[in-house]
Amino acid sequence: MRIRFAAIFAAILTVVGLSAAPASADVWWLQYTDTSTRLCIDAQYDAQHAYWWLQEATCKTPVGSGAAGQVYQIVPSGTGAVWIMSGVPGPQCVAIGSGSAADDTVGLADCPGTRPIYWDVEWQVSEVSENPNGSVNVMFQSTTSGKCITGAGSGVRLVQQACDSTNPHQVWRQHLKEGCPRCLAARRD
Repeated sequence: MRIRFAAIFAAILTVVGLSAAPASADVWWLQYTDTSTRLCIDAQYDAQHAYWWLQEATCKTPVGSGAAGQVYQIVPSGTGAVWIMSGVPGPQCVAIGSGSAADDTVGLADCPGTRPIYWDVEWQVSEVSENPNGSVNVMFQSTTSGKCITGAGSGVRLVQQACDSTNPHQVWRQHLKEGCPRCLAARRD
């Protein structure tokens, strides 16, 4: 199981390279669902505060149907960690407040290389289990705080909390498999 995930993850990292410009990358945009609620990670924009925050919401399928806030790419950061790049315009990456170890809200911030960064955007992605259809369940752990992205139900903002692989709200199903209605190939220009 780990060998299969490692091969898939290595292939993704090889294809993505070190580019922070995903539009031309030949990779997948993926949805991630909470293994307990089956809700997707969903980006919402707060115009009053000019801030993107993440919540759980009903998945939009197929993903080509206005689901830019529900698709993500795993992009190598060059440090051994990864950025989790959102499909919303920006580019925007999943982030927590810079240096924060509190159980803070997880949001989106400018990806590295676009402007000065005041948010921590580097993550470790670890496999928890493999599903019968070949997709995998993963956890996203902040390289700064050591805490994991945690969901709490529909419309509730995601937070970071102490990692626990037995907590189904911290385990996210990565929908990468053949014929996947929750995957979207990158544009080919």
